[in-house]
Amino acid sequence: NGINFGISPQAETTSIKMKCFKEMLPMSLELMSDVVNNPTFPNDHFQNLKNTYISNLDRENDYPTYLATKKWKKMIFGKNSNILSRSGTKSSIRSISMKQIKNWYKKYYQPDNISMAIVGDFDFDLTLQQLEKLFSTNINFSELSPQKVLCDSSARRFLRTKINNDQSIINIGGFGCSAKEKQKNTAFHVLAQIIGGDTNSLLFDEIREKRGLAYSIEFSFHSVRDFGYFSVFAIVDKSREKEAIDAIYEILQDVRKNGLSKKDLQKTKNYIRGLRLMEEESMLNQALTLSVLESIGFGYEYYKKRDERLDMVTLKMMHEIAEEYFVKENYFVHILS
Repeated sequence: NGINFGISPQAETTSIKMKCFKEMLPMSLELMSDVVNNPTFPNDHFQNLKNTYISNLDRENDYPTYLATKKWKKMIFGKNSNILSRSGTKSSIRSISMKQIKNWYKKYYQPDNISMAIVGDFDFDLTLQQLEKLFSTNINFSELSPQKVLCDSSARRFLRTKINNDQSIINIGGFGCSAKEKQKNTAFHVLAQIIGGDTNSLLFDEIREKRGLAYSIEFSFHSVRDFGYFSVFAIVDKSREKEAIDAIYEILQDVRKNGLSKKDLQKTKNYIRGLRLMEEESMLNQALTLSVLESIGFGYEYYKKRDERLDMVTLKMMHEIAEEYFVKENYFVHILS
């Protein structure tokens, strides 16, 4: 029948994704309704999932880059933070009971808590009628998930973990703005792209290409409704570790002091516009984006105005962000070597 179906947990939502041919839309919606409204909870599958997740956590030490980033996140968010990993910890996985799973479903998986987006060529009125039948409910009350961020930053700003690795894996970063600060958040994403988002970024050109200090280097910024954070990630030779760290500090400080060029800003805006056009070629990506934005309270207008927000980003905005957040004393630094 050509129906593609999947479920995945994200930072703030759980997404059910379906892709189908136009004529299969009614059947696809029936399938989605059955999954949401009539789930089964086979105990053997539940136990297999728990064992799989625990096994995956045991293998984390086999992947130094993943381990390094997780160690850094424990510094900035705290060891018991609920945003370190979607998989949780081995102890939390072991303690979860089937009763807790069922109670969570009954409490939160209600139609009032669901946002749905359908993108494609379909009959809107007929589809709406079907949705009203499939997702109607007699329950008059549903509760929103609290989604409270647990954050207890370490007092230590520098930490080294030794695993006898031939290379040093460096993570440097700190807190940024939240997604609710919409224009500032957009400007921070543009700033991140200029500094280290691609192979022609400031960090890549200066530290990897010109100075030959890193095998790999990037700068990223992530944000949700309640907080944001940025980080520089680099893989370097042990013998040049200090040089690389000093160079990262130097570039971030230069951006904080002198800002960026108009040429870099315009080039990056055009690059982001191009990426968005490519993303919009996927109807599944569009539907997922719209449903998530609606479910976290941003709505369709936020999506429609994203180009407007991008156009409004100025050199002054990015300079002010760098002045506020690129403060060396506030960085969390972790080195895995």
